[in-house]
Amino acid sequence: MLDNLVRQAFANGLRKGYLGERLWGDPLFHEHEFFEWLFKAFVIFLKVPTNRNDWNARYADTYLFGEQSRGGFEIVKITIDGEERTFMRLYAGAVLGEESLAKLGITAEDVIDFLKRVLLEAGDKTRLDQSYQRLDRNWQYSYQVVDDLEFDSEIFGLPLLRGSERILFLASDASWHRVLKHNFIFVEVK
Repeated sequence: MLDNLVRQAFANGLRKGYLGERLWGDPLFHEHEFFEWLFKAFVIFLKVPTNRNDWNARYADTYLFGEQSRGGFEIVKITIDGEERTFMRLYAGAVLGEESLAKLGITAEDVIDFLKRVLLEAGDKTRLDQSYQRLDRNWQYSYQVVDDLEFDSEIFGLPLLRGSERILFLASDASWHRVLKHNFIFVEVK
């Protein structure tokens, strides 16, 4: 099981960065937008709280995105029991194409809005070492841990896991359609 401080640092970094939520005063926030000839990327650097009084975690998120697919990595550097430790979460995925979404009567923005709502609600309960599901009328979110963290931790001596996130949409014909898929790899950097 992951240390709760790591869980909180990733959840709060995601909330402050990608989800744009202000947290308890935000002492440090930098966002850099890079435009290159090949791709557009965002890099976010910030301090994040692990509770209301402790801003000892540092968080960075670098992500690339296209019209349909995106990917990147997040890094948390945090002191736990006097030891500075570093954790990384890599991610990549895609949203169903606009033409296919239009046939369902939704847009990519609808999909991402639902994703952001779920991530804000779920906090530290998703995208790490616990599976999580949420059903909201025509939408279904699920994050499944693909590899067992405890097993891999024993073999490699450090946290290592894979997870898979998806969103399904219930169409007017009463059939579910996958509209988003993301894969994650989480590891402690040693």
